[in-house]
Amino acid sequence: QYSCAHPHYDPATKELISYATTFARSSTYTIYTIKEGSSERVPLCKIPVSYPSYMHSFAVTPHYIVLVETPFIVNPVDLVLK
Repeated sequence: QYSCAHPHYDPATKELISYATTFARSSTYTIYTIKEGSSERVPLCKIPVSYPSYMHSFAVTPHYIVLVETPFIVNPVDLVLK
């Protein structure tokens, strides 16, 4: 599992916004927030993906979180078998 290098801070909600990638047979990107003064991750959504991509960071707009998958992908099964 890994998280992005640069979480974003939303001054309107006073939350950090980030994502984490879980490697498994059915991998996921989990978008989450952390409220100011807390260390608890609150999941916003999970996005299933067959071959997770390396993503250094992401973008945030007032209404969207934008993940950009690059061609640098990982086959999660290969992580276990090799």
